[in-house]
Amino acid sequence: MTGLLEKHNKIVYIILSLLCAVVAYISRQYYMLIASPILILMAIGVLDGREDEKQHMFYEQLLELFEKRENIESTEFYFSDDPYKRIHTIGYDPNLEKPYHARYFDEEDIHYFSTADELFNAPVYENDSIKDRWKNVVIISMGGKDMRKVSKDKK
Repeated sequence: MTGLLEKHNKIVYIILSLLCAVVAYISRQYYMLIASPILILMAIGVLDGREDEKQHMFYEQLLELFEKRENIESTEFYFSDDPYKRIHTIGYDPNLEKPYHARYFDEEDIHYFSTADELFNAPVYENDSIKDRWKNVVIISMGGKDMRKVSKDKK
């Protein structure tokens, strides 16, 4: 099954993207629409570290989404070079004085920032920033939509 998914992963991501857009529209949970472009980017190889130029382009797009505060509640990710695949969260809460935050998923240690640029450049992850380790970032969910669940529901 894994070999089949690897062989046809672009088609799978495009189908999941369309499914996500339809579910978002039907359920009127429009924040889920953010997952659709993420899946398209996965389909063209942007999120798997294969193409550095596209990876950099996606970094800039994600940073821009955070700067614009567009449907960004939280984004969960891990680093592909982390043997434990520890889940980290970055997000935005407009009710806080410093609205941007970063933390390990299972820890209470939260770091707060005034701007998206500070968030992406803070050495929070073993003395490196998201920007420093971007090549190894694997996004799990965005805006509360679990990308793994979308994949499992499709099976």
